[in-house]
Amino acid sequence: MHPWAGTCENTNAISVAICKNKTGVDEFKTEVLDDPEVLTLIKKVRWEVDPEAEAMYPKAYPATVIATMNDGSIFESHVDYPKGDPENPATLPEIKEKFHSLAGKYLEEEKRNEIITRVERLEEVDNIAGLADLLR
Repeated sequence: MHPWAGTCENTNAISVAICKNKTGVDEFKTEVLDDPEVLTLIKKVRWEVDPEAEAMYPKAYPATVIATMNDGSIFESHVDYPKGDPENPATLPEIKEKFHSLAGKYLEEEKRNEIITRVERLEEVDNIAGLADLLR
């Protein structure tokens, strides 16, 4: 039986995020999911729904993380809006990084950079057929 069997998907994703400091496509490959550090943390992570936070949805989508260390110290972080929401937008460098990470398997770097350049100048384009051609 796989070590993840019977665990909660949210717990798994939280553990990957903590161990790898990101949750892109590459962080959910088998070799990462089977990482002993991630597997150990999964056993220590629990999550719960906060009724007050749920009541704010869809106006806000808050989340709070509380981490209790082995020495008993506690760290807490809270956001009302996840990264990427209009109220907490991703920066242009973050968007570019994500595009490169997702499209890198399918498009050469030169083509990806050309797509980014054209998208950044979209207001100046009369016909987006050229951009569409780059995406094929």
